[in-house]
Amino acid sequence: SRILRLLAPCALALFCAAAPLRAQDVLRVGLEDDYPPFAMLDEKGNRSGFDHDIAAALCRDMNRDCLFEIMPLHELPQALAQGKLDFVVAGMRMRPELAGSMNFSDCYFRSRSICIGYPGEGPSGAGCLKGRTLGVQKDTVHEEYARETWKDDADIVSGSFRDITEALLTGSIDAVFLDGFAAYELLKSERG
Repeated sequence: SRILRLLAPCALALFCAAAPLRAQDVLRVGLEDDYPPFAMLDEKGNRSGFDHDIAAALCRDMNRDCLFEIMPLHELPQALAQGKLDFVVAGMRMRPELAGSMNFSDCYFRSRSICIGYPGEGPSGAGCLKGRTLGVQKDTVHEEYARETWKDDADIVSGSFRDITEALLTGSIDAVFLDGFAAYELLKSERG
C-alpha cells in the first residue's frame, strides 16, 4: 500500500479530572476500547496495550486500586467531565473545548499520521482521494484534519477504529487516515 505521511500533533497520555481525588477511593480510569497497539485484546482475551500498561503503572506508582472503564475514545472526555472517571489514559490532542474540564500531561510520544489504501489504488499525490471514501476515527485530530483538508475531494466517514478498519478490509471504503502506530499494527496483521 502507498503511504501518505503527515506530521500529527503531539499525542497526550493522561487527562485528569479537575476535582481533587480522595485517597481512599478506587480510581476510575478511562481507557479506549479498541486501538492497537495502545488498547486491544490479547491472545487470551485480556485487555492489553501501551495505554493499559501506562494506566497500570500509574496506579501502581500511586499505590492506588484502580477500576479500568473501557469505552470508545469519543466518549472518554464526556465521561471525565461528568465525573464518571477520575482520569483517562489515551492519545488525544489538547483542544480548547476540553481544557476547562481536564488537565493534560506532557507528551509521551510523537507520531505520524498515514493514509492506507489498497495496493495500486493510492492514496498518492495531489488529488489522490478525489471521489474516494476515506474513513477516520470519530472525534480525533485525524477527523478534524481530513474534513478540513479533503472536504472537497473525499467522502469522509467517521466511526470507531474497529468500524473504519473493518470497512477498509471489507472494501466498503477506499482508505483510512490513522495514527501511524495503529496503522502499522493494522498493516502487520494477517488481514492487513
